[in-house]
Amino acid sequence: MTGTIIITGANGSLAVPAVQCLLSNYPKYTTVLTVRNTLDADVNTKKLRETLKQYLDADTSIRKLDLADLSAVHDFASTVAAEIADVSDADITVDGYEKTFQVIHLAQAALVLRLLGSFGSNGGRIVLFSSDAHWPRKNSLEKYPPAIPDDLKMLVKPAVDEPSDNFGRGFQRYAVSKLADASVGLVAGTDDGVHDDSTEEEFCACD
Repeated sequence: MTGTIIITGANGSLAVPAVQCLLSNYPKYTTVLTVRNTLDADVNTKKLRETLKQYLDADTSIRKLDLADLSAVHDFASTVAAEIADVSDADITVDGYEKTFQVIHLAQAALVLRLLGSFGSNGGRIVLFSSDAHWPRKNSLEKYPPAIPDDLKMLVKPAVDEPSDNFGRGFQRYAVSKLADASVGLVAGTDDGVHDDSTEEEFCACD
């Protein structure tokens, strides 16, 4: 069963070759690499990032973590634990729908549609927040690219995950939910009754 591997001080002189060995021999693992400075101004971090470019299909991410700050360590641990919980095997809501898609997209759409008639005479504003996760190969946590399935029922009632693939499929469900949000925004902007006053940069940089 694959899982998640966390390497602290991942830009160290011994750590970078270890990361390379890990990605070469165990590419199915999710690898979280922590460094004190995530910017390329740090030559060691730059070297680590260049190493990762050799493994574009690997599920890796570089995270900021200062081991000299225990509060930062606790915050990091909480963040990782929450991410793992959020993208675990599909959870079904009391309505019978996949939880991630309902919380991120379906419930928001239902709320907006119910309140459209309550807008003032001058109209109202709807702000949709998406994520870079909806862009294939842009988010380092991605294992499976997001895509709207031909059978739309699969959005709310997806297939059961393989036990070894909970994280990859879980993050895909999150990304697809964000893709649905972005799609609604684009389609709504073409409606004669909707004025889209956002720029392309504002629409895209919405994480």
